[in-house]
Amino acid sequence: MSTSSVGSSGSMIDVNGIVSKLMVIEQRPLEVIGKRVNTTQVSISAMSQLRASVDAASSAATAMQDVTMLLGKSASSSAPDVATTTLTDVGFAAAGKYDFELLKFASPQRVAFFGGWSDPSEGRGSEQIRIASDPSSSSPAMGAFDVTLDFSGNSLYEIRDAINADANLQGKVTASVVQSWRSDGRLDQVAGYKLVISGASTGVDAGFTVDWNVLGDTSQPPVMDDGTGLFQADRSPYTGGVFTGGGGAYGGTLASNAVAEVNGIKFGSATNVFTDAIPGVRVDALKASSGSFSAKVAVTVQNNRDEVAKRAQKFASALTDLSRLVDQLTKPGSDSSAPGPLAGNSAVLSIGAAVSSAYSQGFKLSGDSDTTYYWNKLGFDRSRDGAVTVNTSTLASMLGDSSSFASSFFAGFSSSIARVLSGFRGVGGSIQAGIQSMQVELKSLSTRQSETQTRLERTRQNLIAKYSKLDAQLVSANQKANNIRGSLASV
Repeated sequence: MSTSSVGSSGSMIDVNGIVSKLMVIEQRPLEVIGKRVNTTQVSISAMSQLRASVDAASSAATAMQDVTMLLGKSASSSAPDVATTTLTDVGFAAAGKYDFELLKFASPQRVAFFGGWSDPSEGRGSEQIRIASDPSSSSPAMGAFDVTLDFSGNSLYEIRDAINADANLQGKVTASVVQSWRSDGRLDQVAGYKLVISGASTGVDAGFTVDWNVLGDTSQPPVMDDGTGLFQADRSPYTGGVFTGGGGAYGGTLASNAVAEVNGIKFGSATNVFTDAIPGVRVDALKASSGSFSAKVAVTVQNNRDEVAKRAQKFASALTDLSRLVDQLTKPGSDSSAPGPLAGNSAVLSIGAAVSSAYSQGFKLSGDSDTTYYWNKLGFDRSRDGAVTVNTSTLASMLGDSSSFASSFFAGFSSSIARVLSGFRGVGGSIQAGIQSMQVELKSLSTRQSETQTRLERTRQNLIAKYSKLDAQLVSANQKANNIRGSLASV
């Protein structure tokens, strides 16, 4: 339809149609630029994909350079958040799988004294507290100690502070004053406040005794839980004497060992660390089984040679993937298929050539520059299509060699292929240089594309204005001709 202001009924030419046809020709340079932009973007994406593949192959090669793995073993846990493992004795650790489960955490001793004390800051009568290491233990975990403290008129808070301040008790026990609560969540007004003395160490040998002797007024005697949940003397009036430590209703416990089960056999430990449950392996238990939660984990001890073999397979796969990717990206076009996005790119083609050369030319070991060694001595073989395979028998034979030559050979091979690939990696590598060059070109093309679009829009507006004006002139001329024809007809 005409854009003339005269209106469609008087239009002489199709302005939009003419302009559209003319713009098809004008837009050809823009289409060429657009195709180059798309091609460059695809090339950048392909180069990024190639960079990732080179990085993977290089990392796989570097992973085999840890020659100490040939001589050792490793221990792992299936659930490190439940239990962690550390190899402590390579020679003693036996390869295998062990089921480890912590059944009970190690605990310190806690003694709770009850006295119906409603005001812990109120002064008390004459009392004496003796705190000593367990006399029944031949090797007390916190060392032997025996401390007697006399109090006269001191409050429960002051008794607590005196225990904590005593130099001979520091690092062995700590005292605290806590308020009693009932099972329904309300304050226990009868029990009032209590003095709780806790051990600093765990394990059965971390036990201690606490004797509280009331020397004067016995109207408010301390009462200690006997470990069965019943208060000694059922809180009856105290007539003097000594109470000797045990557990208590307020978290009162006797010092106890941690218990773990390994492959059906139970083991104990003074702490939550087990060093004898699995030969040559330390297990740090972090969680214990309780209710519906199972803390069972699988601890695996394996020869690191097995891990090296896995890394060798991973390297072979990574190098195969790289070779196939290079072939895919650089393949020439044919009548039936389009060329690869990096076809003819010499920098990319050089990657395949470098790997092929490293395989055919072999490598030399440090300190032995006269001998050339080849990949097949490790069991690696590279076919014509770039696929790398591993002969497991040959690799196992090399892994079984305990001499220093095996270590040197692995280090020499992996470092040689890593050096080959390093030239293509990183900020200064040829791949990144190629990507940067393409990005510069893409930026230039994008600028040209934007400028061309602006110019084409101006051209389109000019053509519309030009042909709209022509359309108006033709309409005007046609009207004049009609007027003349009307005048002649009336003569």
